[in-house]
Formats: sequence, C-alpha cells, structure tokens
Amino acid sequence: MPGHAAPRPDPTAPINPTPSRPRVLVLGGTGFMGQALVRRLRQGGLGVRALVRRTSGPARALASQGAELVQGDITDTRSVEAALEGIDHVYHLARGSGSTWADCLRLDVEPTRSLAELCCARRIALYYTSSIAIYDGGRAAGVITETTLPSGAAMRISLYARAKVASEQLLAQMHRERGLAVVVFRPGIVIGAGGSPFHPGLGAWPSSALCHPWGNGRNRLPFVLVDDCADAMARALSAPGINGQSFNLVGEPCLSGNEYLDALERVAGTRIRRVRLPTWWLFARSAAKWALQTLAGSPERRMPSYRYIDGLSCRAFYRPDLAKQRLGWAPASDAATLIKRGIVKPVPQALA
Repeated sequence: MPGHAAPRPDPTAPINPTPSRPRVLVLGGTGFMGQALVRRLRQGGLGVRALVRRTSGPARALASQGAELVQGDITDTRSVEAALEGIDHVYHLARGSGSTWADCLRLDVEPTRSLAELCCARRIALYYTSSIAIYDGGRAAGVITETTLPSGAAMRISLYARAKVASEQLLAQMHRERGLAVVVFRPGIVIGAGGSPFHPGLGAWPSSALCHPWGNGRNRLPFVLVDDCADAMARALSAPGINGQSFNLVGEPCLSGNEYLDALERVAGTRIRRVRLPTWWLFARSAAKWALQTLAGSPERRMPSYRYIDGLSCRAFYRPDLAKQRLGWAPASDAATLIKRGIVKPVPQALA
C-alpha cells in the first residue's frame, strides 16, 4: 500500500502470453525502458497495446509477451487516435530526435501536446516519462526533490532537457486548466538488461575502451535499474491521489562512477582507459566552439555554462522519497544488486 515499500517483483517471472483486452497503451514500447515496462505490465496481468513503427525486430518481443501491436507513429495523429480505442491509460516513453529546436518541437513537444489533447477529450490517464536531466545536478544544487525547479542552463544548452521541460509544462497547464489526468516520471541514470553499459550518464565514450568521466568519479551517482523504473510506473496505475504528481525515479546512492567502471572492467574482462577532462577545460572548449559558431552566424549556437558542465557530474543528492511514499516503491539500494542486474546482465548483450 502507498506509504509502505512493497517487495520488488521478480523481473524474470513468467508471463502468461494469453492476450487480454488491452487497457494500457505504451508509446515507445520497443525502447530500453519501454520493453521493461511492457513486461512488467503483462506480469501484472494487464492487457497491453503498443504503438510501433515496425512490427518486426524488437516489436516481436512485445508480441511474444502478449502485447497487441498497432503500427503507427506518435507524430501521426490518426494512428495514435486509432490506437487509443478502448484504452484507459497511456504511457508516453516515445522520444523524437532532432538537431535543432524546430525538430524537437515538431517531433517531440507537439506530438506530446496532440496526445494530451486526445487523452483529455477521452478522459484517458497519461503517464509521461521525463528525466532528471532537467535539473542542475552540480554540487551547488544540494538536495533535489520534485519541487526543484528546472535548470535554466540545461534548458538553454541541452535540446533534450528543453524538450522535456516544455512537455512537462504543457501537461501541467492542461492538468490545471482542463483536468488532464497526468503523472510524470523523472528517471535517473537507468541501467539494466537491454541497455548499453557504456552509459552517457557516467561520461563521454569515444569508444567502449575509453571513457571521459564527468567529475572526479568518486561521488555516488543516481543509478536506477530499468526493472525498478518499470515497477514504479506500473504501480502508478493503482496508486490513489497521484494525479498531477511528478516522481524522481532514482535508487539509493550506493555506487560511484569509478566503482561502476571497476565492475564493468571485471565483467567485460577488458581495460577501460579513463581520461578525466576537467570542468574548466570542457567549459573552455565549449566557449571556443560557441565563439566560432557566433562568428559563422549559426542559429543553433548555445552559450556555454560552467554550472551546466559541472552538473553533468551529478554531485547533487537526488531524493526518491515521494515515489517510495506514494507508490510503495522499493528500488535496489545496494551496490551488489546494481552491479549484478545493471552491469553483469547487459554486458554480454553489448559485447555480442
């Protein structure tokens, strides 16, 4: 029950492949978190429909778990509208890609607005996946909760963070003004089976044998297992009184960047060269790039921020208390479990 952390479900538990009437639609179901969510929902006996661009490839795994596949795209309102037939809940994990803000508006923010309009008109509950990337993660930020304001520097520099904040803001406005039923999730550094162990949350990876860690590598990072994220999202379906709430989905800080890389080396049986690039050097490089773009008149130039670069180290303390209290969520809280399920499992897939 909410307020008491219930045991985590076994992510390897069998699934009854017999389809039931879909009540839940998942957008982005073939992605890393999407696949884990579909599996978790099916383990709970829920009928799931997934909107997919192609019914081949990763979509086959969803179908094998009893999910109903509907071909379409979140940017195509007609296909989304058709997929909503008979649905009570929608999980939006889809993400548009683009190199300009115009691309983000067209492929990410506006499709989210269109989906919200459809959900509002049909009184369908919407569950949106954002990210802790919207926050200032530097040491000066201190403790981060769901009431922490988005980082202005992150929104200026990162198109991804800017799109997430824009989508959150429009959903919050529709909740206030039109009664849209919406819940927002902000996952941390998500690791686990199906994902790459060479995670950009740790640093820049020019290759799998070379990492430029963010910060000094000694602070404990806001890791979270993908199966734990899926569990929190699934719990929201039955949690009372959470309409309009946002939840930070992070595990307990029990594993540093260096400890993660040490474990990754052991599991992969290889040496990962670590070359730390100081924050001042990264800022100077960004400033030089910005100056050249300014001289060239590039419309996509973004003034660099020392604080934003420092924030990549995630030295702030991210609190998951609200999800634990309101969802009865119990994410992994020890380094051994994170290493076993977040590194040992995905490494063979990544190196295959």
